[in-house]
Amino acid sequence: MVTIILEFLDIIGSLAFALSGAIAGYKKRMDGFGITFLASVTTFGGGLTRDILLNSKPVAIFETPRYMIIAVLAGLIVRYWPKHHNDRPSLLIALFDASGLAVFTAFGTMRALELGAPFHGSIIMGMITGCVGGIIRDVLLNEPPLIFYGDFYARASLLGSLLLYILHLYGIPDIVAILSCVGLVFMIRFYVIMKNPVYQERAKHRLKFLRIKKIKVKK
Repeated sequence: MVTIILEFLDIIGSLAFALSGAIAGYKKRMDGFGITFLASVTTFGGGLTRDILLNSKPVAIFETPRYMIIAVLAGLIVRYWPKHHNDRPSLLIALFDASGLAVFTAFGTMRALELGAPFHGSIIMGMITGCVGGIIRDVLLNEPPLIFYGDFYARASLLGSLLLYILHLYGIPDIVAILSCVGLVFMIRFYVIMKNPVYQERAKHRLKFLRIKKIKVKK
């Protein structure tokens, strides 16, 4: 049962990150390949960086074709979906991103612990796993990465990693520790997304940019 829950969370987190990357690419008017590529790097970026730094073999994304399949499916869904809600594009991306951040932070921290990483190493690896994919996505889109934008992004990941580590240290079952980490990170990000004025300004800026671009195209 625990294995099934963990597999389900892994799929949900991967799909959420893939969709955030694919939607971001779609909003930038990328073609099908560009959308799928962006979905892929958003999904793979954090885990690949973590495994390289930890010298973990085999690399997680090469153990199963699941991640590639999820990225391709996300790209196809976004590319051929009949209608997108262009009024709040940043909100949709951010909610998917929050889900991916929460799950990947937990899995990254747990993988580091399994490989014998110390306290600081586990916390950092959790943050890297959760954040790097989104950083790569934003850099490729020439957008200011959320982690550097005062948006309580990396700090949410760090708090989640810290909670998981403490629960693991005190012998709490791994599934409880992982779910607690996922819940904490997602709730923090959800609150920030809905209330933080920094995010709201960014969303307005992006929406204004898209509308201006649409008017120019029509002309």
